[in-house]
Amino acid sequence: MKFIIVFFNLTLATVVSGFYLPRQSDGDQLTPFPGAEWFKSYPSDSIITAMGMRLVDEGCDKYNTGPGPNWTDADHASYKCWQEKLGYTGAAADGWPGKKSWDELRVPSTEEENLNNSIAVSFWIKAFIPLNVAGVTKSYPKDRDMTMIGGIPIIGDCFLTDQRGFSNASDAKSRMSSHAWVWIKPKGYRWSQRHYCDETTEVDCEDGAVEGTETQNNEGMRFRLLSGSNTSVVLGFQAARNNPLVTGSPDIDLMGTLIVDHDDKFVEFVGKVDEFPAFEAYVSINKGSPREVARLGPKPGADPKSLFGDANRSFRGRVGF
Repeated sequence: MKFIIVFFNLTLATVVSGFYLPRQSDGDQLTPFPGAEWFKSYPSDSIITAMGMRLVDEGCDKYNTGPGPNWTDADHASYKCWQEKLGYTGAAADGWPGKKSWDELRVPSTEEENLNNSIAVSFWIKAFIPLNVAGVTKSYPKDRDMTMIGGIPIIGDCFLTDQRGFSNASDAKSRMSSHAWVWIKPKGYRWSQRHYCDETTEVDCEDGAVEGTETQNNEGMRFRLLSGSNTSVVLGFQAARNNPLVTGSPDIDLMGTLIVDHDDKFVEFVGKVDEFPAFEAYVSINKGSPREVARLGPKPGADPKSLFGDANRSFRGRVGF
């Protein structure tokens, strides 16, 4: 499975894609409409997560880090998108669920007897330029608490780093960020994905003056289904993006496979990455706290020039549940 993160001191663009397989069939249990006033009480419930997953499935994803159990403005905006997609306008598309639009959304059941036999996984993987890389980063002239990195000679100036170390925050700034949500239940499975990139900032290497900013798109970044059942889901991971400010900049390469195994109770990512920059992957299981799957800093002595060529470092980890 090849996931090529094309990345050379660039900040990638924000683009979202998502889908779940399979869609709900007529035999599946659905969640009855809870009532309009229930949503206006800003509830916290697994129904909200299931609703959000279906909204993403239908192309209405206004979430920054994916659906969750708490009703938020992102749920409101995503549901408004769904209403508009159904053809509603004006007051009928105000973002508050109504029975007709809810029934058409076909939100799967979240009854406890189903949840007790289900596993909900949120996985994210990132490539980022650390605040400090020995022999590579240097102080940013306009703010000594920030750092920048030199571009490849001739084809690049300097670029700001992501100004951080390893972080399990799903929204931590990165060159590239990809998220997958997998839900395995007795009757089958669903999954979704989202990819986005943060802004790239080019600066003058001497005085720090900003010379340009741009956000790369997420074309070519994706998970794809390799196999799926009510016992396990296997996703291949693939992506390719480069510095939007430097034509011909080299790629960051990452290739791998994500496995969620309900019966043997583990989540595993197995892959390879380049010598530069830093990489990290985490997972949240059944809404729990983030757990580290794998972390890997830049190879000592590596810099953007090391991005030429294929991925050659193992990047893997497993988390049990």
